[in-house]
Amino acid sequence: MVRAMFYALHNCKSNDPMSVRSIIDTNALNIGGLPGSYNGAYAVVGTDISRLNHRFICIDLLLPFGSANHEHHSCAPNAEYKWDLMSVALYVRAVQPIKKGEQVFITYCDLLQPRAKRQEKLQSKYSFKCSCPCCALPDDQSALSDARRTEVSKLSQELETTSDLLGVYKAQLEK
Repeated sequence: MVRAMFYALHNCKSNDPMSVRSIIDTNALNIGGLPGSYNGAYAVVGTDISRLNHRFICIDLLLPFGSANHEHHSCAPNAEYKWDLMSVALYVRAVQPIKKGEQVFITYCDLLQPRAKRQEKLQSKYSFKCSCPCCALPDDQSALSDARRTEVSKLSQELETTSDLLGVYKAQLEK
């Protein structure tokens, strides 16, 4: 049953409907690392990832113990997801108020990248052009948005570096 569900998933990468790698590339959500010696990233695969008007992507997890329902991509998401290893569950939480009946949006790309890079990533990985409100901005407004995203990215990297340095300093003090 699970095998049939897997092979029935959308495949935007290949004309071969049995191409396992293409099905995974189209439908996987990154969940980061897991315990063990493998240092790479892991992903979960959805059962119902499909485009709506070639704009957004829906997800239901290919897991027997539950699923997330109808989260969609946006470069200005109103929700985020987190994989919890202990409960083997995907949690979706609002990052801003979501009204009853409003669509839930998550992102499939690095939000701190400029529009062109986000568009390129989504096109190459999922074969669609994002038309969310951020990507639909006129060029002049998009340039301002890209500049803000670049500044936030730089500040985030500086904070990460500072945090790393503080951790090293604290470890030295504890010796």
